[in-house]
Amino acid sequence: MTGSDSNPFFHRGPIRQRDYFFNRQREVSQVLGLLRNLQNVALVGPRRIGKTSLLFHLADPAIHAGHGLSPDQYVFAYLDGEELTELDADQIRRAMMEELVAALEASSRGSARGAGGHEIPSVVLPEGPLGYRAFRQAVRQFTQRGLKLIFCFDEFECLGANPHLGPGFFSSLRGLAGQFDVAYVTASKTLIQALTYAHAETLSSPFFNIFAHLHLGLFLDDDAQGLIEQLAAKAGVPFPSELGDFIVELAGPHPLLLQIAGFHAFELWQVRGGKWEEGDCDHLRRRFMAEAESHFEYYWRHLTDGDRYTLAALPLTQEDEARREAIRRLEQACLIRRTGQGYTCLLYTSDAADE
Repeated sequence: MTGSDSNPFFHRGPIRQRDYFFNRQREVSQVLGLLRNLQNVALVGPRRIGKTSLLFHLADPAIHAGHGLSPDQYVFAYLDGEELTELDADQIRRAMMEELVAALEASSRGSARGAGGHEIPSVVLPEGPLGYRAFRQAVRQFTQRGLKLIFCFDEFECLGANPHLGPGFFSSLRGLAGQFDVAYVTASKTLIQALTYAHAETLSSPFFNIFAHLHLGLFLDDDAQGLIEQLAAKAGVPFPSELGDFIVELAGPHPLLLQIAGFHAFELWQVRGGKWEEGDCDHLRRRFMAEAESHFEYYWRHLTDGDRYTLAALPLTQEDEARREAIRRLEQACLIRRTGQGYTCLLYTSDAADE
């Protein structure tokens, strides 16, 4: 028996269950503290570092209630930027309102009186795309009932690259936040001011000046170890400390890679009947690399030639003053991490080895 049905390291996409969400307490507290005051937040972090999982966690009523954001007042509406790539402004506004209404309806099912202690406002939306005036009026009706609206835009770079959106659309979002109890959370791979927009003049919109930025990076080693221990314990499997240490050494403190390494360690542990021998480490490493290599390849392919060289020759380049900016980019991309002895690399590919 492989134990696949009970393997707790199954996440490869966003985490929606709060019991499987680990670490990020500082980030959660910081973001919700800002949103409590309707301050807009821009989450920045590389691919597969957990931005979407964090958005879902923030929107969990039990989580934001614990930070002083009453679910009877604060309503989180999630939108995936990839789904908005080809929509025009009126269609996007309709999608925003539909997600908001859906979030309110879900919230009201848990309260006899509905969100905010009031009945949900009856808003009649026209068929088809939703113009700005109708959208603004709907927002006014919701906020007049005491609701505070939080719109979460995941994959924000896709929204910025939408050729149908110019500075006017983003300025209208800024206007709503200035007039009503509305705030925005964006998630993107780079700073929103550094993204490539379909229209160069888009960055002239005041929308881009209202965000507090928060970078999402690697776990601390202790938190990485805690993830392994707690998930294994959830399945009733007491991983020995040397196995937990090896998993963290193999995957580094990267949330996705920890899930991959933990998954294969759990499978091997089950196959071995709850035993772990030194030779199993090589077997685990091979299994881990077979699945993780595609992720490593993606990171490698999207580096510039200069950053590839800096990464491949890290023991030498980290001491080169001329490479300081490249080192900073690699650290922000979670491909290297600082240790007591300098920097160490999380990335390995056959291409890197060849070069």
